[in-house]
Order: sequence, then C-alpha cells, then structure tokens
Amino acid sequence: MSAHDQALTPLSIDIENVICDKNRLFNPLHKDFILDYKVQAARDGYVLLTIALPDGMIKVFASMLESMFGFFYFMHIKSKSAKASSAAFEPSEILRREQLHNDFLEKVCVLFDGFVQDGYSGKESVRLTIWP
Repeated sequence: MSAHDQALTPLSIDIENVICDKNRLFNPLHKDFILDYKVQAARDGYVLLTIALPDGMIKVFASMLESMFGFFYFMHIKSKSAKASSAAFEPSEILRREQLHNDFLEKVCVLFDGFVQDGYSGKESVRLTIWP
C-alpha cells in the first residue's frame, strides 16, 4: 500500500472537510480525489456509472443527493411560477386574454339570444347554450 493510499483510508477521512471542499469532492483531476468511479457503455446508448465511496461517506453522499434533488425540484417549481407570473403582466398576454374573453362572451351571448328569440325560457336558453 502506497503512502497516498494509506493517507486516504476510509477511517482517516474528515468527511466534513471533504464535503465543504467543492474542488476536491467531485473533481476527478484533483490529486486528493477520494471517490472511485467507472463508466461503461451499456446497450441502447446507455452508460453504466459506478461510484465507489469511502465507507463513512455513504450516508452523507446519499443525504447530499437527496438534498440536491429537493433543492432543484423547489427551484423548478419556483421558476415555473415566476415565468407564469411575468407572463401574466406582459401586454401581449393581456391583449390575448382580453380577446379570448371577448370572443367567448360574443359566442355565448349570440347563442343565448338566439335561443331566447326562438321562444325558449331563460333557464332553457342557458341549458342549451351550455349543452347545444
């Protein structure tokens, strides 16, 4: 076992220091990179990614991945909300909504008035307007 291997045994790793050092944890070019990985081609254009972690880091790594998933899912929801909110105030979107509303009212009113002129009661005209 080389001096480098002895220095990086799973029990000698300061997990908190490793987690905080973003340039070392996931940078395979760093001299103290502690993860072991393997990438293999699989069928149908897939790849098989294997990551070997130090024994004391498994739980921390899984927690970090779970946390990152939660963070990016939250950001995804917030970005959709922000996009919808900004679109609601765009002049072109306001005009489109107003035109859609006016077209709908015109069609509904024309149908309703036509049924009333044909002698249907108000209640029947509403029913026929909704389900012609």
